[in-house]
Amino acid sequence: MKVAFLSTFYPFRGGIAQFNAALYRALENLGHEVKAFNFSVQYPAALFPGKTQKVTSEDIADAIPSVRSLNAVNPASYWSTAKKIKQYQPDLLVVGYWMPFMAPSLGTVIKRLEKHIKIVSIVHNAIPHETSKLDTILGNYFFNHNTKVIALSKAVEQDINSAYPSIKTKVLHHPTYTHFGNLIPKSDAREKLGIGSDKIVLLFFGLV
Repeated sequence: MKVAFLSTFYPFRGGIAQFNAALYRALENLGHEVKAFNFSVQYPAALFPGKTQKVTSEDIADAIPSVRSLNAVNPASYWSTAKKIKQYQPDLLVVGYWMPFMAPSLGTVIKRLEKHIKIVSIVHNAIPHETSKLDTILGNYFFNHNTKVIALSKAVEQDINSAYPSIKTKVLHHPTYTHFGNLIPKSDAREKLGIGSDKIVLLFFGLV
């Protein structure tokens, strides 16, 4: 198939970009033609709480080639991105969704393409942990333009089915990443990190 993939990719950092890169490569390996449509602006700098949205020399990142056209806060880019995807003439549009802030941009692109292209959204998180009335309005805008979605957990599927019962859902659990290198023995890892064998260790994966 000819697949358009709309979400966040390199040079943006974080788990969603890593997930998208892994899926992009998996689709390629299956013989599909894949084109990534990326954000030019993901979050305005004033709204981003971390040090940087972009990958650094310390990050392990797959430099997925992409069309960087979608500005999350510029409606004109929503229309131009939809036009570029339509010109690509894909058999399928895959959309990666993870938070209400992205709902206007992603939802508008879907709205402008849903009559022309088969669309499926991959939903990492349907409802924020700390929701607000605005989050609900934005989420409704995105989901009301979807008919088929993939949830990455049963809990997310239940959230979608409860709030949007007309949407067809399928659960495909989050895969194990393979881009962090080969496994090493726990004793070697402890020695490398300077952690004694008698210490209790709690691991957290993600951005804090």
